[in-house]
Amino acid sequence: MTRLRQERFSEARDLLERASQGAGASRWTEALASARFFASLGEAETAGQANDSRRSEALLNQLLASAATPEQKSLVAVQLGDLLMLQSRYAEARAAYAQAEGASADASYKIANAEAAEAAADGNPQRAETAYREALERGGGGDPWLRYAFAGFLLEQGRSSDGAAIIQPLQTSTSAESLYAAALYYNQAERPADALRLLHRVPEAGRTAEMRSLEAEIGLADAEKQARALAASGRANEALALLDRLNVPGASVGQQIRLGGAYYALGSRDRAASLASAAAAQSGGSATSVEPLVRLLAHTGQDETALGVIQRATGGSTTSAAARRLYSVLAVASADRLREDGMRAEAFDVLQSGWSVAPQDPAILVSLGRLYQDGDMTQEAAQVFELALQRKPGDPDALTGLADTSSAQGDFAKARQSYRLLLRDRPQDVNAYLTGARVEQAAGDRRAARRLLEQADALGQPRGLAAGSAFTVANPFRNASQTRASVPINPFAPETLRGVGRSSDGEPVRTPVQQALAELESDDAPMVDAAVEARVRSGEDGLSRLNALTTTISASTLVGQGRIGLSVAPTVIDAGDLNRSASARFGRNATAEALAIVAQQPTVLATPDSQYAAGVALSVYYESPTISADVGSTPLGFERKNVQAGFTWRPRLGAHGALKVFAERRPVTDSVLSYAGAADPVSGRSWGSVMKTGGGIGASWEQGGTGLFGDVAYRAYAGQRVSDNKALELNIGAYRRLYGSDALNVTAGISLNYQAFDRNLSYFTFGHGGYFSPQSFVSMAFPIDARWKRGDWSINAQFSPGYQTYQQDAVALYPEDPTAQGQLTALKLLNNDVRAQYDSESRSGFAFSGGVEGWHQMGATAIGLDARMNTFGNYDEYRMNLRLKQAFGAGQ
Repeated sequence: MTRLRQERFSEARDLLERASQGAGASRWTEALASARFFASLGEAETAGQANDSRRSEALLNQLLASAATPEQKSLVAVQLGDLLMLQSRYAEARAAYAQAEGASADASYKIANAEAAEAAADGNPQRAETAYREALERGGGGDPWLRYAFAGFLLEQGRSSDGAAIIQPLQTSTSAESLYAAALYYNQAERPADALRLLHRVPEAGRTAEMRSLEAEIGLADAEKQARALAASGRANEALALLDRLNVPGASVGQQIRLGGAYYALGSRDRAASLASAAAAQSGGSATSVEPLVRLLAHTGQDETALGVIQRATGGSTTSAAARRLYSVLAVASADRLREDGMRAEAFDVLQSGWSVAPQDPAILVSLGRLYQDGDMTQEAAQVFELALQRKPGDPDALTGLADTSSAQGDFAKARQSYRLLLRDRPQDVNAYLTGARVEQAAGDRRAARRLLEQADALGQPRGLAAGSAFTVANPFRNASQTRASVPINPFAPETLRGVGRSSDGEPVRTPVQQALAELESDDAPMVDAAVEARVRSGEDGLSRLNALTTTISASTLVGQGRIGLSVAPTVIDAGDLNRSASARFGRNATAEALAIVAQQPTVLATPDSQYAAGVALSVYYESPTISADVGSTPLGFERKNVQAGFTWRPRLGAHGALKVFAERRPVTDSVLSYAGAADPVSGRSWGSVMKTGGGIGASWEQGGTGLFGDVAYRAYAGQRVSDNKALELNIGAYRRLYGSDALNVTAGISLNYQAFDRNLSYFTFGHGGYFSPQSFVSMAFPIDARWKRGDWSINAQFSPGYQTYQQDAVALYPEDPTAQGQLTALKLLNNDVRAQYDSESRSGFAFSGGVEGWHQMGATAIGLDARMNTFGNYDEYRMNLRLKQAFGAGQ
């Protein structure tokens, strides 16, 4: 009886059972029944704490059936309801609590709490909030876990201030349990300093293992933020080294899951998978508590293990709200992993299966929207995000996706409406401001983008995003390319953390928000761009050969939505000296050669100057996302100076298309004659300096890594004492992505080019222009393009093998001088060795072009190197370009 009064029920039961075997057994009947009841109740509680929910539930159901008094029945019913709540079996929990009504003071508010949790799980926030408030009014105000659940629900709705008001009474409490519940809330709200302050109010001796684990997780979160910031700045090795120092034996399940998530975010799946497996081996807990573990297991490809965790947490149920939620988490995380691996068809199938289990879960729709978005199916993605918002108005992921997809389609009104709703509902969420910055950047409103980024930077670290039927169509990815769309480095991307710190070598780590601001400042800042280009074109010395060196220095500043600038380009071009054969085909020397042939005398040719020119080109220009314009001069100092100008308009055509309309007047830079002009050594008169004037229109379309393009242009060619010419050019092509990831994107395609000039003016006698002008030119190429970017480095490489065929008509030596040409024709009648025209020519064969371009970013400075070659046409050309860009006044 003493053990019974001490509530040592198992010992009391054992002693009373022994006493009942002797004389006077009836004396102990009532006490033994009480001891057995409370001992079994204790065993059920112990089993539940050991995560053996099945045994705990079985014991409680047995007790509920055999309870002798209303008081005993209410105790069992409440404990059973609490167990079912941990498994998110809310309807069953409500039924259990109902059996305690009238005998338990807690039953009424616990019933309302279960109703609230069920409504929240079913996506009915209005009913959930009403039920939570009823629970408080029915006497649940003193229950810290009711307040924690209600405040967490409000936080998920983006109502952080309302959540803080609900949790506030716990902050003033001296109860360790209340302080722990409040600390959990502030940790969830990503206010680690407040969470630690509350934990430190619990006396050291009174801190449980769970409290110490939470404290360690908060410390881990700071290091995790620094690791993510390091990785975002391109220092992935330092980030992984930092996480490795935190990966120590003895970590709690929560710490293992958090650290595993950090490894996964940095791309270290093997280490993330190892930690997930270790956590799964130790984990038990409620359906709600295992959700992060299920997500990490699915992200690391351990779906079978995740299924086992779900079955343990839900007691094998597949129809309860908790089970549907966990199966949805599993489907979404698995689909996201498959999508990131480029397996979009498999991801679609996984989401479709998940939808059949949890057909009302908007998280599946959001994941489907991301899948469509990744496949450049922006219209379908927007429709799915809108469907998700119908089921869960205000869902942050759906609003973010709708803002991005609407922006991609050029519907900036809807994009702005979406991100402003996000800001209204989540005014403390940095990711909402990042979404707005992306939209405004795409819309061309850089000032608005800067303002949003500055607000994001001031707010602090971001709150992480949550991890008709949309599946009535066939799998659109089943027969599509299974490579992932290339994702360019985007300083406004979500899933970033604002944590600050320094790397292991003491260098400050810029956060992603700060990086975005710095890049925006760099784009907006006054900028100087210096480039040195060396160009070598094969050909005959003094005629078609060309060596060119151009140094271009430009300075620009932001005006409106674009940049206006001034460019100065000192240029030197050189074709070398002409030998005797070349001299005979230069200027009017052909006449002297013909006269000598007829007279059978040695030819006396006028000696041309070395073909060399130098000058400085000037221009002013304006560039914006849709318009480019410039006006300037060809190099001052050349034989002849000309005005050059250009205008280009690039509007969008829906979500996937673009149009290009252009007009231009440009120099023809094939040779010294065509570019600078030359002096005839016989007459002293200058000729050449050809300008092409014309325009064209083009269009392109791209979706899911597949693209088409085409353009047509018409130009008129005119030069000083050069025959006029006209040309038509057509281009058409297509390409497809072969491989895509965050770092590397590879595409391959086919392109066709057709050109036709009215006249062949390719030569260097007086009246010719010295530029390649075939009457028919056709080429087919198979370009392969690879683009790689990591951190501050980027490399683009292109290789384009192909085949070409062209034909040039026979043409007179002096197309602009009938008298001189008539003299040559008459001389040819006297001696057939006289050259009176250039013969027709046709050639076919293989050709290729290619190049490599690399850039390195160092704060506000960028250095680039570009090397290219091209063997299409009637010459081989090689280019090398060294560039330096410097922004002034930008964040370093």
